[in-house]
Amino acid sequence: MSRNAESMPIPSLPWMQWKPGTRVVVRYRLADGLHDALGELRETAPDHVIIYTKRGLVRVEASTMVTGKTVPPPPQIPTMMTREEIRQTYSTDTFTAQASHNHRNEDHR
Repeated sequence: MSRNAESMPIPSLPWMQWKPGTRVVVRYRLADGLHDALGELRETAPDHVIIYTKRGLVRVEASTMVTGKTVPPPPQIPTMMTREEIRQTYSTDTFTAQASHNHRNEDHR
């Protein structure tokens, strides 16, 4: 008995398990080579995904997908300290004590 396309099971589509809002990366192939779309997943469908990247929304067709996965959130970039945080972290007493210590050590040389 021959099997036709209608009786074949539909292959699992891994991206259909991803939830919108998840950070993902998808590698896809276009005529000019491989590309990566890294960002927040906005939409999944059997034939495509839409990812919000730094360049804006990118639609990746399933037929061009090479690989993809969920990824952790981006690393946090340290922010500048406010003047108050600087004051609390580096109080005058700390500098005074350090300067006094350095001065005493210079006297003994």
